[in-house]
Amino acid sequence: MIRSKDGRIFLQLLQVEHARELLDLRLRNHHYLQPFEPIRDASFFTVEGQEADIQSGIGDKDRISSQLFGIFIEETNELAGRIALTGIARGPFQNANLGYFIGREHQGKGYTT
Repeated sequence: MIRSKDGRIFLQLLQVEHARELLDLRLRNHHYLQPFEPIRDASFFTVEGQEADIQSGIGDKDRISSQLFGIFIEETNELAGRIALTGIARGPFQNANLGYFIGREHQGKGYTT
């Protein structure tokens, strides 16, 4: 777990147990995030779809190519957003792509700056 310096949020590797909460966050913010997200099949917007997405980042850290972190509000433990490290390259050239989203209700609060 990684805590922010100001103590308002923490980052935690997402686990399959977070699938329902992640789905709720995505559904609440679907129209808001849609312009920035790839076109996804309806099956992605199910608990099983979220479990599969999370599962892709769980396993042997030397073999996985992505990791998903939840952005949680410290005070309430609410899942406010998600950070994805994808295309993880190991070896001498350590590299990854970074993507994130935060729920509309949490925009403008400095959580992602």
